[in-house]
Amino acid sequence: MDDFYLLGIDGTGYSAIPDNSYDLVLLHHVVEHMPDAKPILAELCRKLTPGGYIWIAFPSLRSLSLPSASKWPLQFCDDPTHVFIPDIREVSNTLLANGVKILHAGRSRDLIRALIGLIVLPWAVLTKLATGKFSAKGLWYIVGFEDHVLGQRK
Repeated sequence: MDDFYLLGIDGTGYSAIPDNSYDLVLLHHVVEHMPDAKPILAELCRKLTPGGYIWIAFPSLRSLSLPSASKWPLQFCDDPTHVFIPDIREVSNTLLANGVKILHAGRSRDLIRALIGLIVLPWAVLTKLATGKFSAKGLWYIVGFEDHVLGQRK
């Protein structure tokens, strides 16, 4: 590791990272924990090298209509640290306004994980019947819990 940056969800520490220095930025289930993700996303766009990629995955708006679950969140509010409901359009517009072309956005799909989810589904239903608690482990990709945005800096 060449450098370490202590970054806060409130946007502190990001200015210490040099601009145009990263080929890839991954935010996998991070933005929903930030009170105001827009300025941080804008700052991270500047950290990308020209041609660099940014991947952002987050709970979908659809997750608000999913049943509550234990162990693994299935409904957005299952996780008390979720403080911001990201929206594909809002995230995409923030990236676009900061020089990032949107390559793909929408519901996250993973065939292998969806197949695993289908196998796990009967177990989740039986667990709900037996304990009164629904386990969401393995079900994200079949119920549409996650959305994503993939962009590339111009």
